[in-house]
Amino acid sequence: INNINTTDPDGTVTSISDVPSNHWAYNSVTHAIAQGYMTYKDSSFFYPDAMVTRQEVALEIFECYNKYSANDVNLSVLERFNDCDDIGNGYADVIRNDYRTALAYFVSAGVLNGTEDGMLLPQAEVTRAEFGVFLARVMKGLDQSI
Repeated sequence: INNINTTDPDGTVTSISDVPSNHWAYNSVTHAIAQGYMTYKDSSFFYPDAMVTRQEVALEIFECYNKYSANDVNLSVLERFNDCDDIGNGYADVIRNDYRTALAYFVSAGVLNGTEDGMLLPQAEVTRAEFGVFLARVMKGLDQSI
């Protein structure tokens, strides 16, 4: 999204306990952490093989598009979802409002719609197909609004 060259690791990331330097994703992970797109889950652990949730994907993609202001997000759009109280129950290093801001932004932008029965499913794991659709919607819709 931001044309980051991940040929080499980002030297500003000092230690990832569970992603050794010979791990196939090491360079990309160090850049994602250094740029603030992704974070450690517990102090220095990244959990590279863990599934991600819809709220995590929303936050990570929102962070990539740092040109958009979190101050302009209307959090009340989340109240229409029956499971809005489930937002933010994640890893301790992520503040609940960070998830809420990202989700509200993408709901307002029409990227996330929720289910027919009024659920946003912030805690649901994301499949590769769902991630692909999400990213395509983001890149198509948000890039056109710049």
